[in-house]
Amino acid sequence: MNYKQKIPLLCFVVLTVIVALTMAVLDVQTYINYLDAKDAIKLYQDEIVANSKKTPSYNDENKKAIEKYSAALKGIIASYKLQYGKPHRKALIAFAAAVKDSIRIKKSAETEDQTIPEARLVKEFAEYYNALPDDKKGTFTDKKDKAIWEGFMKRLYSPSLNDRLFDLETMTYLDSGEKVSADDVIDHDPVAKKAAETEEDKEKIFKNFVARMQKDCKPRKEKVDQAFAKFADYSRQYAAYQVPGTQYKCFLDALGLPVTGEFSDLNDTLNNQKYWAEIIPGFKEIVSASSSDSKLDVEKILKTLIISQDLSSWNENQLALIYQQMQIKEDLYKRMNDAKITRVQSVLLDGTQQGSEGSMFGVMDAKAPKVDPLKGKSLMGGAFTAYTYKVNFSGTIGSIRKFMNNLNNAYRDCRIYNIRDVRLVRELNAEKIADILNQKDGSSIRDGQEVPDSYGKVVIGKDMNVDCELLIDYIIYVQDLLPRQQAAR
Repeated sequence: MNYKQKIPLLCFVVLTVIVALTMAVLDVQTYINYLDAKDAIKLYQDEIVANSKKTPSYNDENKKAIEKYSAALKGIIASYKLQYGKPHRKALIAFAAAVKDSIRIKKSAETEDQTIPEARLVKEFAEYYNALPDDKKGTFTDKKDKAIWEGFMKRLYSPSLNDRLFDLETMTYLDSGEKVSADDVIDHDPVAKKAAETEEDKEKIFKNFVARMQKDCKPRKEKVDQAFAKFADYSRQYAAYQVPGTQYKCFLDALGLPVTGEFSDLNDTLNNQKYWAEIIPGFKEIVSASSSDSKLDVEKILKTLIISQDLSSWNENQLALIYQQMQIKEDLYKRMNDAKITRVQSVLLDGTQQGSEGSMFGVMDAKAPKVDPLKGKSLMGGAFTAYTYKVNFSGTIGSIRKFMNNLNNAYRDCRIYNIRDVRLVRELNAEKIADILNQKDGSSIRDGQEVPDSYGKVVIGKDMNVDCELLIDYIIYVQDLLPRQQAAR
Protein backbone atom coordinates (compact mmCIF):
# COMPACT_ATOMS: atom_id res chain seq x y z
CA MET A 1 0.00 0.00 0.00
CA ASN A 2 1.23 3.48 -0.84
CA TYR A 3 0.66 5.38 2.44
CA LYS A 4 1.85 8.61 0.98
CA GLN A 5 -1.11 8.56 -1.36
CA LYS A 6 -3.47 8.17 1.63
CA ILE A 7 -2.11 11.13 3.63
CA PRO A 8 -4.66 13.66 2.25
CA LEU A 9 -7.48 11.28 3.05
CA LEU A 10 -6.11 10.71 6.53
CA CYS A 11 -5.82 14.46 7.14
CA PHE A 12 -9.39 14.95 5.96
CA VAL A 13 -10.62 12.23 8.32
CA VAL A 14 -8.67 13.72 11.23
CA LEU A 15 -10.04 17.19 10.53
CA THR A 16 -13.51 15.78 10.25
CA VAL A 17 -13.17 14.10 13.64
CA ILE A 18 -11.81 17.34 15.21
CA VAL A 19 -14.66 19.37 13.75
CA ALA A 20 -17.17 16.80 14.91
CA LEU A 21 -15.73 16.81 18.44
CA THR A 22 -15.67 20.60 18.47
CA MET A 23 -19.28 20.79 17.38
CA ALA A 24 -20.21 18.19 19.97
CA VAL A 25 -18.51 20.23 22.69
CA LEU A 26 -20.25 23.40 21.49
CA ASP A 27 -23.53 21.57 21.40
CA VAL A 28 -23.03 20.36 24.95
CA GLN A 29 -22.10 23.90 26.04
CA THR A 30 -25.18 25.26 24.28
CA TYR A 31 -27.35 22.70 26.02
CA ILE A 32 -25.81 23.66 29.37
CA ASN A 33 -26.53 27.31 28.64
CA TYR A 34 -30.06 26.35 27.67
CA LEU A 35 -30.54 24.59 30.98
CA ASP A 36 -29.14 27.61 32.82
CA ALA A 37 -31.43 29.91 30.87
CA LYS A 38 -34.38 27.64 31.59
CA ASP A 39 -33.60 27.77 35.31
CA ALA A 40 -33.22 31.56 35.11
CA ILE A 41 -36.52 31.88 33.26
CA LYS A 42 -38.21 29.75 35.91
CA LEU A 43 -36.70 31.95 38.62
CA TYR A 44 -37.83 35.12 36.87
CA GLN A 45 -41.28 33.66 36.27
CA ASP A 46 -41.62 32.86 39.96
CA GLU A 47 -40.47 36.38 40.83
CA ILE A 48 -42.88 37.90 38.32
CA VAL A 49 -45.75 35.87 39.76
CA ALA A 50 -44.78 36.87 43.29
CA ASN A 51 -44.42 40.56 42.39
CA SER A 52 -47.66 40.56 40.41
CA LYS A 53 -49.46 39.52 43.59
CA LYS A 54 -48.18 42.66 45.30
CA THR A 55 -50.30 45.79 45.13
CA PRO A 56 -49.21 47.60 43.06
CA SER A 57 -46.94 45.48 40.88
CA TYR A 58 -43.31 46.30 41.54
CA ASN A 59 -40.65 47.56 39.21
CA ASP A 60 -38.19 50.43 39.43
CA GLU A 61 -40.29 52.81 37.34
CA ASN A 62 -43.47 51.90 39.20
CA LYS A 63 -41.71 52.34 42.51
CA LYS A 64 -40.54 55.84 41.61
CA ALA A 65 -43.99 56.78 40.34
CA ILE A 66 -45.69 55.33 43.41
CA GLU A 67 -43.37 57.22 45.76
CA LYS A 68 -43.95 60.45 43.83
CA TYR A 69 -47.74 60.18 43.77
CA SER A 70 -47.88 58.85 47.32
CA ALA A 71 -46.02 61.91 48.58
CA ALA A 72 -48.32 64.20 46.60
CA LEU A 73 -51.42 62.38 47.88
CA LYS A 74 -50.23 62.55 51.49
CA GLY A 75 -49.64 66.26 51.04
CA ILE A 76 -53.17 66.73 49.70
CA ILE A 77 -54.66 64.67 52.55
CA ALA A 78 -52.64 66.66 55.09
CA SER A 79 -53.84 69.91 53.54
CA TYR A 80 -57.51 68.83 53.68
CA LYS A 81 -57.15 67.59 57.24
CA LEU A 82 -56.00 71.06 58.19
CA GLN A 83 -59.21 72.43 56.70
CA TYR A 84 -61.72 69.72 57.74
CA GLY A 85 -64.10 71.63 59.94
CA LYS A 86 -61.56 74.46 60.39
CA PRO A 87 -63.21 77.58 58.92
CA HIS A 88 -60.29 79.91 59.72
CA ARG A 89 -57.71 77.85 57.84
CA LYS A 90 -58.14 79.76 54.57
CA ALA A 91 -57.15 82.95 56.36
CA LEU A 92 -54.30 81.05 58.02
CA ILE A 93 -53.10 79.81 54.62
CA ALA A 94 -52.88 83.42 53.43
CA PHE A 95 -51.04 84.42 56.61
CA ALA A 96 -48.59 81.52 56.32
CA ALA A 97 -47.88 82.30 52.68
CA ALA A 98 -47.07 85.91 53.61
CA VAL A 99 -44.65 84.96 56.41
CA LYS A 100 -43.31 81.64 55.11
CA ASP A 101 -39.72 82.88 55.31
CA SER A 102 -40.22 83.48 59.04
CA ILE A 103 -41.48 79.97 59.85
CA ARG A 104 -38.76 78.21 61.83
CA ILE A 105 -39.88 74.62 61.23
CA LYS A 106 -37.96 73.47 58.16
CA LYS A 107 -39.35 71.49 55.27
CA SER A 108 -38.97 67.76 55.66
CA ALA A 109 -38.80 65.28 52.80
CA GLU A 110 -39.91 62.52 55.17
CA THR A 111 -43.03 64.32 56.35
CA GLU A 112 -44.96 65.43 53.31
CA ASP A 113 -47.27 67.85 55.10
CA GLN A 114 -44.27 69.85 56.26
CA THR A 115 -43.83 71.13 52.70
CA ILE A 116 -47.07 73.11 53.23
CA PRO A 117 -46.40 76.54 54.86
CA GLU A 118 -49.56 76.52 57.02
CA ALA A 119 -48.81 72.96 58.20
CA ARG A 120 -45.32 74.03 59.21
CA LEU A 121 -46.77 77.07 60.98
CA VAL A 122 -49.25 74.89 62.90
CA LYS A 123 -46.45 72.49 63.87
CA GLU A 124 -44.23 75.33 65.05
CA PHE A 125 -47.03 76.75 67.18
CA ALA A 126 -47.74 73.31 68.68
CA GLU A 127 -44.08 72.92 69.67
CA TYR A 128 -44.03 76.45 71.08
CA TYR A 129 -47.28 75.99 73.04
CA ASN A 130 -46.41 72.53 74.40
CA ALA A 131 -43.05 73.82 75.62
CA LEU A 132 -44.70 76.56 77.70
CA PRO A 133 -44.89 75.94 81.45
CA ASP A 134 -48.39 75.17 82.72
CA ASP A 135 -48.75 78.51 84.46
CA LYS A 136 -48.14 80.28 81.13
CA LYS A 137 -50.69 78.26 79.16
CA GLY A 138 -53.65 79.58 81.10
CA THR A 139 -57.08 78.09 81.55
CA PHE A 140 -59.67 80.61 80.44
CA THR A 141 -58.21 84.08 80.93
CA ASP A 142 -57.87 86.55 78.08
CA LYS A 143 -54.64 87.88 79.57
CA LYS A 144 -52.83 84.56 79.28
CA ASP A 145 -54.19 83.90 75.79
CA LYS A 146 -52.91 87.29 74.67
CA ALA A 147 -49.49 86.52 76.14
CA ILE A 148 -49.43 83.20 74.22
CA TRP A 149 -50.26 85.04 71.00
CA GLU A 150 -47.68 87.77 71.58
CA GLY A 151 -45.00 85.21 72.37
CA PHE A 152 -45.62 83.29 69.18
CA MET A 153 -45.81 86.39 66.99
CA LYS A 154 -42.47 87.47 68.42
CA ARG A 155 -40.97 84.15 67.37
CA LEU A 156 -41.86 84.88 63.76
CA TYR A 157 -39.71 87.98 63.48
CA SER A 158 -37.13 87.64 66.26
CA PRO A 159 -33.50 86.95 65.21
CA SER A 160 -31.51 83.98 66.41
CA LEU A 161 -28.04 83.46 67.82
CA ASN A 162 -26.55 79.99 68.16
CA ASP A 163 -29.98 78.60 67.15
CA ARG A 164 -31.64 80.48 70.04
CA LEU A 165 -34.22 83.20 69.39
CA PHE A 166 -33.85 86.45 71.27
CA ASP A 167 -35.89 89.63 71.76
CA LEU A 168 -34.24 92.66 70.16
CA GLU A 169 -35.96 95.10 72.52
CA THR A 170 -34.75 93.46 75.71
CA MET A 171 -31.83 91.51 74.23
CA THR A 172 -32.91 88.41 76.12
CA TYR A 173 -33.36 84.84 74.89
CA LEU A 174 -36.99 83.91 74.37
CA ASP A 175 -36.58 80.42 75.82
CA SER A 176 -34.98 81.47 79.11
CA GLY A 177 -35.07 85.24 79.57
CA GLU A 178 -31.27 85.31 79.88
CA LYS A 179 -29.40 88.32 78.57
CA VAL A 180 -27.59 88.07 75.26
CA SER A 181 -23.93 88.88 76.01
CA ALA A 182 -21.07 90.14 73.87
CA ASP A 183 -19.31 86.83 74.49
CA ASP A 184 -22.28 84.99 72.94
CA VAL A 185 -21.97 87.13 69.80
CA ILE A 186 -18.19 86.73 69.58
CA ASP A 187 -18.30 82.96 70.12
CA HIS A 188 -20.75 82.76 67.23
CA ASP A 189 -18.45 84.66 64.81
CA PRO A 190 -14.85 83.40 64.28
CA VAL A 191 -13.89 86.68 62.59
CA ALA A 192 -15.16 88.70 65.54
CA LYS A 193 -13.35 86.39 67.91
CA LYS A 194 -10.01 87.28 66.31
CA ALA A 195 -10.84 91.01 66.39
CA ALA A 196 -11.99 91.05 70.04
CA GLU A 197 -8.73 91.89 71.72
CA THR A 198 -10.05 94.38 74.28
CA GLU A 199 -13.30 95.02 76.13
CA GLU A 200 -13.87 98.04 73.91
CA ASP A 201 -13.58 95.79 70.85
CA LYS A 202 -16.16 93.42 72.33
CA GLU A 203 -18.58 96.25 73.05
CA LYS A 204 -18.19 97.63 69.52
CA ILE A 205 -18.75 94.19 67.99
CA PHE A 206 -21.85 93.74 70.15
CA LYS A 207 -23.32 97.12 69.15
CA ASN A 208 -22.69 96.42 65.46
CA PHE A 209 -24.38 93.04 65.83
CA VAL A 210 -27.47 94.59 67.43
CA ALA A 211 -27.68 97.27 64.74
CA ARG A 212 -27.40 94.65 62.01
CA MET A 213 -30.12 92.49 63.58
CA GLN A 214 -32.44 95.49 63.92
CA LYS A 215 -31.97 96.31 60.26
CA ASP A 216 -32.60 92.71 59.17
CA CYS A 217 -35.62 92.16 61.43
CA LYS A 218 -37.49 95.39 60.71
CA PRO A 219 -38.88 94.30 57.30
CA ARG A 220 -39.67 90.85 58.70
CA LYS A 221 -41.66 92.36 61.58
CA GLU A 222 -43.50 94.68 59.20
CA LYS A 223 -44.45 91.70 57.02
CA VAL A 224 -45.74 89.75 60.03
CA ASP A 225 -47.71 92.75 61.32
CA GLN A 226 -49.29 93.36 57.91
CA ALA A 227 -50.23 89.70 57.53
CA PHE A 228 -51.87 89.65 60.94
CA ALA A 229 -53.73 92.91 60.25
CA LYS A 230 -55.41 91.17 57.29
CA PHE A 231 -56.19 88.17 59.47
CA ALA A 232 -57.70 90.45 62.13
CA ASP A 233 -59.96 92.10 59.52
CA TYR A 234 -61.15 88.64 58.51
CA SER A 235 -61.87 87.64 62.12
CA ARG A 236 -64.30 90.51 62.75
CA GLN A 237 -67.06 88.74 60.82
CA TYR A 238 -67.49 86.30 63.73
CA ALA A 239 -69.29 87.16 66.97
CA ALA A 240 -66.66 85.54 69.20
CA TYR A 241 -63.98 87.99 68.05
CA GLN A 242 -65.97 91.22 67.99
CA VAL A 243 -65.09 92.03 71.58
CA PRO A 244 -62.33 94.68 71.23
CA GLY A 245 -58.80 93.28 71.19
CA THR A 246 -59.70 89.60 70.83
CA GLN A 247 -58.82 89.10 67.17
CA TYR A 248 -55.78 87.15 68.36
CA LYS A 249 -58.17 84.46 69.66
CA CYS A 250 -59.25 83.72 66.10
CA PHE A 251 -55.58 83.34 65.16
CA LEU A 252 -54.96 80.93 68.05
CA ASP A 253 -58.12 79.03 67.07
CA ALA A 254 -56.83 78.64 63.51
CA LEU A 255 -53.53 77.30 64.92
CA GLY A 256 -55.38 74.62 66.89
CA LEU A 257 -55.92 76.21 70.32
CA PRO A 258 -59.68 76.19 71.09
CA VAL A 259 -61.30 79.53 71.87
CA THR A 260 -61.94 80.44 75.48
CA GLY A 261 -62.24 83.66 77.47
CA GLU A 262 -63.95 85.42 80.34
CA PHE A 263 -67.57 84.69 81.25
CA SER A 264 -68.30 88.42 81.15
CA ASP A 265 -67.13 88.74 77.53
CA LEU A 266 -69.07 85.64 76.53
CA ASN A 267 -72.20 86.95 78.21
CA ASP A 268 -71.86 90.27 76.36
CA THR A 269 -71.48 88.37 73.08
CA LEU A 270 -74.54 86.23 73.73
CA ASN A 271 -76.63 89.29 74.65
CA ASN A 272 -75.68 91.23 71.52
CA GLN A 273 -79.29 91.19 70.25
CA LYS A 274 -78.59 93.58 67.37
CA TYR A 275 -75.99 91.22 65.88
CA TRP A 276 -77.96 88.02 66.37
CA ALA A 277 -81.20 89.56 65.12
CA GLU A 278 -79.53 90.15 61.77
CA ILE A 279 -78.60 86.48 61.24
CA ILE A 280 -81.17 84.40 63.19
CA PRO A 281 -84.34 83.98 61.08
CA GLY A 282 -87.44 85.22 62.89
CA PHE A 283 -85.61 86.65 65.92
CA LYS A 284 -86.53 90.24 65.03
CA GLU A 285 -90.20 89.25 65.29
CA ILE A 286 -89.55 87.76 68.74
CA VAL A 287 -87.94 91.02 69.89
CA SER A 288 -90.87 93.03 68.50
CA ALA A 289 -93.43 90.72 70.12
CA SER A 290 -91.74 91.05 73.51
CA SER A 291 -92.79 94.69 73.72
CA SER A 292 -96.45 93.62 73.86
CA ASP A 293 -95.99 90.24 75.55
CA SER A 294 -94.19 90.57 78.89
CA LYS A 295 -94.02 86.81 79.26
CA LEU A 296 -91.44 86.53 76.47
CA ASP A 297 -87.92 86.27 77.92
CA VAL A 298 -85.88 87.41 74.91
CA GLU A 299 -82.54 86.93 76.64
CA LYS A 300 -83.35 83.34 77.55
CA ILE A 301 -84.68 82.58 74.07
CA LEU A 302 -81.53 84.01 72.50
CA LYS A 303 -79.16 82.00 74.72
CA THR A 304 -81.16 78.86 74.00
CA LEU A 305 -80.83 79.47 70.27
CA ILE A 306 -77.07 80.09 70.53
CA ILE A 307 -75.80 77.64 73.16
CA SER A 308 -78.91 75.67 74.18
CA GLN A 309 -78.48 76.38 77.90
CA ASP A 310 -78.16 79.16 80.44
CA LEU A 311 -74.60 80.03 81.47
CA SER A 312 -75.32 79.21 85.11
CA SER A 313 -75.06 75.50 84.31
CA TRP A 314 -71.54 75.77 82.87
CA ASN A 315 -68.08 76.03 84.45
CA GLU A 316 -64.78 77.49 83.30
CA ASN A 317 -63.50 74.22 81.86
CA GLN A 318 -66.48 74.11 79.49
CA LEU A 319 -65.95 77.58 78.04
CA ALA A 320 -64.20 76.20 74.97
CA LEU A 321 -67.23 73.97 74.35
CA ILE A 322 -69.58 76.96 74.64
CA TYR A 323 -67.58 78.96 72.13
CA GLN A 324 -67.43 75.98 69.78
CA GLN A 325 -71.20 75.52 69.87
CA MET A 326 -71.73 79.24 69.36
CA GLN A 327 -69.50 79.28 66.28
CA ILE A 328 -71.20 76.26 64.71
CA LYS A 329 -74.67 77.68 65.30
CA GLU A 330 -73.57 81.08 64.06
CA ASP A 331 -72.61 79.50 60.76
CA LEU A 332 -75.91 77.58 60.57
CA TYR A 333 -77.92 80.76 61.12
CA LYS A 334 -75.91 82.65 58.51
CA ARG A 335 -76.65 79.92 55.98
CA MET A 336 -80.34 79.95 56.96
CA ASN A 337 -80.46 83.72 56.60
CA ASP A 338 -78.81 83.53 53.18
CA ALA A 339 -81.45 80.99 52.11
CA LYS A 340 -84.30 83.28 53.32
CA ILE A 341 -85.56 80.83 55.96
CA THR A 342 -88.57 82.42 57.67
CA ARG A 343 -88.12 81.34 61.27
CA VAL A 344 -85.98 78.98 63.34
CA GLN A 345 -87.57 77.23 66.29
CA SER A 346 -84.57 75.39 67.74
CA VAL A 347 -81.09 74.03 67.02
CA LEU A 348 -80.30 71.44 69.68
CA LEU A 349 -77.42 69.05 70.22
CA ASP A 350 -78.45 65.41 70.07
CA GLY A 351 -76.52 63.05 72.35
CA THR A 352 -78.05 59.87 71.01
CA GLN A 353 -78.64 58.22 67.67
CA GLN A 354 -82.34 57.78 68.45
CA GLY A 355 -85.03 60.37 68.03
CA SER A 356 -86.69 61.88 71.07
CA GLU A 357 -90.32 61.16 71.95
CA GLY A 358 -92.60 63.09 69.67
CA SER A 359 -89.82 63.77 67.20
CA MET A 360 -90.64 63.65 63.53
CA PHE A 361 -87.89 61.08 63.10
CA GLY A 362 -89.07 58.65 65.75
CA VAL A 363 -86.58 55.97 66.82
CA MET A 364 -83.58 55.87 64.48
CA ASP A 365 -81.33 53.37 66.28
CA ALA A 366 -82.59 51.91 69.53
CA LYS A 367 -79.25 50.21 70.29
CA ALA A 368 -77.11 53.31 69.82
CA PRO A 369 -75.34 54.34 73.05
CA LYS A 370 -75.81 57.81 74.45
CA VAL A 371 -72.85 60.18 74.26
CA ASP A 372 -72.03 63.51 75.84
CA PRO A 373 -73.40 65.89 73.20
CA LEU A 374 -70.91 68.61 74.15
CA LYS A 375 -67.99 66.30 73.44
CA GLY A 376 -69.56 64.89 70.31
CA LYS A 377 -69.09 61.44 68.82
CA SER A 378 -65.59 60.17 68.12
CA LEU A 379 -64.99 58.90 64.59
CA MET A 380 -62.16 56.98 62.89
CA GLY A 381 -60.20 56.22 66.03
CA GLY A 382 -60.55 59.71 67.46
CA ALA A 383 -59.23 61.52 64.38
CA PHE A 384 -62.60 63.22 63.83
CA THR A 385 -65.47 64.38 66.05
CA ALA A 386 -69.09 64.70 64.92
CA TYR A 387 -71.67 66.96 66.58
CA THR A 388 -75.25 65.97 65.81
CA TYR A 389 -77.97 68.65 65.70
CA LYS A 390 -81.73 68.54 65.46
CA VAL A 391 -82.74 71.66 63.58
CA ASN A 392 -86.36 72.83 63.50
CA PHE A 393 -87.31 75.76 61.29
CA SER A 394 -89.89 77.07 58.84
CA GLY A 395 -89.59 78.38 55.31
CA THR A 396 -90.76 77.97 51.77
CA ILE A 397 -89.80 74.85 49.84
CA GLY A 398 -87.43 76.98 47.77
CA SER A 399 -85.67 78.43 50.83
CA ILE A 400 -85.39 74.99 52.46
CA ARG A 401 -83.87 73.59 49.28
CA LYS A 402 -81.37 76.47 49.15
CA PHE A 403 -80.46 76.00 52.82
CA MET A 404 -79.73 72.31 52.26
CA ASN A 405 -77.62 73.22 49.23
CA ASN A 406 -75.76 75.71 51.42
CA LEU A 407 -74.98 72.92 53.87
CA ASN A 408 -73.79 70.62 51.10
CA ASN A 409 -71.53 73.34 49.68
CA ALA A 410 -70.15 74.37 53.06
CA TYR A 411 -66.97 72.37 52.35
CA ARG A 412 -65.87 75.36 50.26
CA ASP A 413 -65.63 77.26 53.55
CA CYS A 414 -63.83 74.36 55.26
CA ARG A 415 -66.98 73.22 57.08
CA ILE A 416 -68.38 69.71 56.72
CA TYR A 417 -72.09 69.05 57.23
CA ASN A 418 -73.70 65.65 56.75
CA ILE A 419 -77.49 65.74 56.34
CA ARG A 420 -78.68 62.46 57.84
CA ASP A 421 -82.44 62.87 57.72
CA VAL A 422 -85.12 65.38 56.79
CA ARG A 423 -88.85 65.69 57.44
CA LEU A 424 -91.25 68.23 55.98
CA VAL A 425 -94.75 69.07 57.26
CA ARG A 426 -97.15 71.60 55.76
CA GLU A 427 -100.47 72.65 57.23
CA LEU A 428 -103.14 73.59 54.69
CA ASN A 429 -105.47 76.19 56.17
CA ALA A 430 -108.66 77.65 54.65
CA GLU A 431 -110.19 81.05 55.39
CA LYS A 432 -113.50 80.93 57.20
CA ILE A 433 -116.46 82.18 55.16
CA ALA A 434 -120.22 82.03 55.51
CA ASP A 435 -122.09 79.17 53.94
CA ILE A 436 -122.67 80.46 50.41
CA LEU A 437 -125.86 78.41 50.17
CA ASN A 438 -127.50 80.63 52.82
CA GLN A 439 -126.40 83.92 51.21
CA LYS A 440 -129.40 85.32 49.36
CA ASP A 441 -128.48 88.99 49.24
CA GLY A 442 -125.64 90.80 47.57
CA SER A 443 -125.41 88.41 44.65
CA SER A 444 -124.43 89.41 41.17
CA ILE A 445 -124.18 87.91 37.74
CA ARG A 446 -120.74 86.53 36.83
CA ASP A 447 -120.16 84.74 33.58
CA GLY A 448 -123.93 84.43 33.17
CA GLN A 449 -124.43 82.82 36.58
CA GLU A 450 -125.70 84.22 39.83
CA VAL A 451 -123.07 83.85 42.59
CA PRO A 452 -122.47 85.55 45.95
CA ASP A 453 -119.97 88.41 46.24
CA SER A 454 -117.93 86.35 48.63
CA TYR A 455 -117.17 83.82 45.91
CA GLY A 456 -113.46 83.65 45.10
CA LYS A 457 -112.21 84.61 48.56
CA VAL A 458 -111.58 81.06 49.73
CA VAL A 459 -107.83 80.46 49.89
CA ILE A 460 -106.40 77.04 50.68
CA GLY A 461 -102.78 76.94 51.78
CA LYS A 462 -102.43 80.70 51.93
CA ASP A 463 -99.35 80.30 54.19
CA MET A 464 -96.63 78.93 51.90
CA ASN A 465 -94.23 78.09 54.75
CA VAL A 466 -93.30 74.51 55.51
CA ASP A 467 -92.13 73.15 58.85
CA CYS A 468 -88.82 71.32 58.46
CA GLU A 469 -86.79 69.15 60.81
CA LEU A 470 -83.24 68.21 59.87
CA LEU A 471 -80.84 65.84 61.57
CA ILE A 472 -77.31 66.86 60.62
CA ASP A 473 -73.73 66.15 61.67
CA TYR A 474 -71.02 68.78 61.87
CA ILE A 475 -67.62 67.05 61.53
CA ILE A 476 -64.23 68.34 62.70
CA TYR A 477 -60.71 66.94 62.34
CA VAL A 478 -59.45 67.07 65.92
CA GLN A 479 -56.07 65.31 66.00
CA ASP A 480 -54.19 68.57 65.55
CA LEU A 481 -56.12 70.43 68.27
CA LEU A 482 -54.18 71.42 71.37
CA PRO A 483 -55.61 70.60 74.81
CA ARG A 484 -56.56 73.46 77.07
CA GLN A 485 -55.28 73.52 80.63
CA GLN A 486 -57.98 72.64 83.14
CA ALA A 487 -58.93 75.11 85.83
CA ALA A 488 -58.65 73.92 89.43
CA ARG A 489 -62.08 73.02 90.75
